[in-house]
Amino acid sequence: MLVSLLAHAQWRTGFINDSLKSPNELSIAVNPINSNNWVVGANINQLYITFDAGMTWQEMEQQSSLGPYGDPVLHADSNGYFYHAHLSKTPDKPRPDYLDRMIVQRSTDGGKTWNDGVGVGFNRGKVQDKEWLSMDEFPGSKYRGSLYMSWTEFDVYGSENPEHRSRIRFAASRDTGLHFLEPVVVSDGTGDCQDGDNTLEGATTAVGPNGDVYICWAGNGKIYFDKSEDGGKSFGKDQVIGQQAAGWTYPVPGIYRSNAMPFIQCNPQSGDLYVVYTDSIPGRHQLNLLFSQDGGKTWKKRGIAQSGGPHIFFPNMQIHPGTGDLSICYYQNTEAQDSITIKVIQLSAKDLAAESWPIEAREIGPRFPVPGAKLFFGDYIDIAAYKEGFVVVWTSFEDWQLRARYAVLE
Repeated sequence: MLVSLLAHAQWRTGFINDSLKSPNELSIAVNPINSNNWVVGANINQLYITFDAGMTWQEMEQQSSLGPYGDPVLHADSNGYFYHAHLSKTPDKPRPDYLDRMIVQRSTDGGKTWNDGVGVGFNRGKVQDKEWLSMDEFPGSKYRGSLYMSWTEFDVYGSENPEHRSRIRFAASRDTGLHFLEPVVVSDGTGDCQDGDNTLEGATTAVGPNGDVYICWAGNGKIYFDKSEDGGKSFGKDQVIGQQAAGWTYPVPGIYRSNAMPFIQCNPQSGDLYVVYTDSIPGRHQLNLLFSQDGGKTWKKRGIAQSGGPHIFFPNMQIHPGTGDLSICYYQNTEAQDSITIKVIQLSAKDLAAESWPIEAREIGPRFPVPGAKLFFGDYIDIAAYKEGFVVVWTSFEDWQLRARYAVLE
């Protein structure tokens, strides 16, 4: 049931959840066959489904014998299938040992029902965390239809032992998420296991028109990039494409924790690559966009938003497959640092082709007070493309509770 709706000249925003389940870490996918059908996931195992473009919502809890848990990631393919990737809570195991695999579940009826799912990445004694999904749907690719997942593996989660390491792993499915091939290790180097700046995390992937798989992640004060030319069977040499002087974690007043992990996208028309992330140095927070026009061989950097006092965090982005337009969303707190706003920067394909970009950051939802450092606020927000534009989903804090919101950018 829709609780609130605000209409604007170029966007509308409303609530997603009606129950008091404190949703956070939202992810969204839009059905390419029916752009009114969206599925949103939230911690720990919540799903929200709409068939009328957000006017009304159905709420459900994800079920699986494998033990569904947090870090929801949603994806939809050209068949209208939805995929829900998340962590595991393997029965009869203590935390963090129960985080021993990733789980991918599939729905073929718009999110109404889901299969039991498949476990991915089990490696005895190790923790699997922070996954993301992408898919190859290019007609000219011999790997068309492949579903890809990337994530972080910890030898021992939270360990300060320098011998315990973290790494980036990757797995592919050739049968629309019913089975996955044996995972491969992508990262040439490793990070620590402390779930902090020197841990390798935030791996996201994108696919090029010829089937190349691109991946980026953060760790050790750097943004890394790698590439596969054989459908994810193997990857090349890691390339450092950006620096994060303060690492991918930094404190924001009134927020449990925040991050500046990267997201990668490929323009399906031009093949150009884009990576968005933030960097923080004393007195300044910079939202950066890296872009490559040669398949990741060389990269250019543009700072697209800067703040002197307010913090920018949780950046994400999406490229519209039909128009090549790019939309970037992120949180930013106010000058007084007592409230938060959700902002969007939109660049058309024509803008991106120019030597300089016209940057305009817009607030697309009501400001809300900081939730407090003791309340878990999630680790990301999300954005998806649909026929007429983009849909952004995020967590807000209203009436002293976490609420799930969306905004339609037409």
